[in-house]
Amino acid sequence: MKKAQIVYFSGTGGTARVSAEFAKSLISHQVEAQIIPLDLQEFDYRSFAAPSEQSADVDLLILLFPVHAFDAPEPVYEWLSTIPDGNGQAVAVISVSGGGEVWPNTACRAGCIKIFEQKGYDVIYERMFMMPSNVFSATQEQLALRLLQVLPSKAENCVSEILSGVRRRKRAPLTSRIMAASAKLEKKSVRKLAQKYFQVNEKCTGCGWCAKACPRKNIEMMAARPSFGEQCVACLRCTYGCPAKAIQMRKFKFFLLKEGFNLDELEKSLSNSELAPREENVKAGFLFGGVHDYLSGKQ
Repeated sequence: MKKAQIVYFSGTGGTARVSAEFAKSLISHQVEAQIIPLDLQEFDYRSFAAPSEQSADVDLLILLFPVHAFDAPEPVYEWLSTIPDGNGQAVAVISVSGGGEVWPNTACRAGCIKIFEQKGYDVIYERMFMMPSNVFSATQEQLALRLLQVLPSKAENCVSEILSGVRRRKRAPLTSRIMAASAKLEKKSVRKLAQKYFQVNEKCTGCGWCAKACPRKNIEMMAARPSFGEQCVACLRCTYGCPAKAIQMRKFKFFLLKEGFNLDELEKSLSNSELAPREENVKAGFLFGGVHDYLSGKQ
């Protein structure tokens, strides 16, 4: 393989980091890596000229996305609708979550893989990566640091397997596939999430950061205050990234982390921390099964 194309969607930065590590590893193997973010602030991929962008000399296409409601986010499916026939082009599908490869996440890649195969692509590889959680409950600091530290080696392992011809596919259980299918209905209601449930408090300075950063162009500044449209995908970039911490939820406040979420700040704060043995951070069992398998190399 001489050239790879990495296509990703990332809300709060975890999947962007994984994508960057894949690119670094590919380059170290003398493979040219082109990175395409599915971000409407970068370009409108819904009118994306796929045949020219995805040229015939691309040997490998890698799709990465965070798990949203047991499935891929809506921008990923929008992009998949634009791609041309694959003619046997090799594809790797990489999902990213805070809980690992556990039920009901195990079918999160199935919908994307189905579309790829219908369009004539050869999906040779699929895998789950882990990053610190950005919803409900924050990842324990020691565990978060360990996930960040193992990321380069995990990416290198995947790239080495793909380039050496390893095929890695997994059929998800029926219950997981049903959960992923049911989540498609939820995506329609999520589009109005910001409009219905986000509120801007008195801390807002009118800087416009949220409007510039929103990957969906779903925020417009009106009278120096953000106004939300109906194209939200619940990526949470605006809530966690706001410099003034001015965007909150009216309801379901438990969904967001009280301490916020910023991987750069987290990594900086933990830079001098000494890691405890892995066994002290992660125990086997249902609640930590996915994390345990990921860090022990079983995933």
